[in-house]
Amino acid sequence: MEFLYIGFGAILGAILTLGATLVTDFFRRKNKAKEFRKIVLVELQELQVRLALTYYLMAEKRGALTISDFNWICELVHNYEGTAVNQEIRDGLEELRGKNENELRVAFQTLTKPETQREAVKKFTLTALKSGLLKLGQFELKESRILFDILNLLDLYNQTVDDYRYFFHLTFDPKIPENYPIASKNLSSAEGTIMSAAKALAGKIDLLK
Repeated sequence: MEFLYIGFGAILGAILTLGATLVTDFFRRKNKAKEFRKIVLVELQELQVRLALTYYLMAEKRGALTISDFNWICELVHNYEGTAVNQEIRDGLEELRGKNENELRVAFQTLTKPETQREAVKKFTLTALKSGLLKLGQFELKESRILFDILNLLDLYNQTVDDYRYFFHLTFDPKIPENYPIASKNLSSAEGTIMSAAKALAGKIDLLK
């Protein structure tokens, strides 16, 4: 009987040790999931601000900036503490923010740039999110779907940036003077698509907050 107690004690000890290990592992994985989620959300906020600024500069150039979009961009920049926004842009936004609606409309028109003046447009990536795709199970199902939508929209955005760059360089090609109007029209179309994609992407990121 004593041997039975000893054996039972050994088994019970092993079970308790295994249980403690599983519990420790569970909380370790849970903490890692929280850290991953935090990193992804910071990365997305960074992307959102950069996309908003891309939209702002392009809309400003085309004279297509609305007051609601302007207020939305100002709010994003105001709540952002990273390095994607330099002080010159912050000061410019704050100066405009102090104007009333009529003054803003006039200011938006004066900021319009010539059609020949184009913005340098960057492509973006979500390194942390892409490297941790297998960890998306740490997010709720609804959030995971939004993240996949964001990745798909970002691919579309980057493809359009490639098109934009191609047509931009094409407008400087001296070999195709007769095709300049076509290249310029395609460039404007790509610019409009970039603006739409940037705004849609930034809006999707808002759904995760």
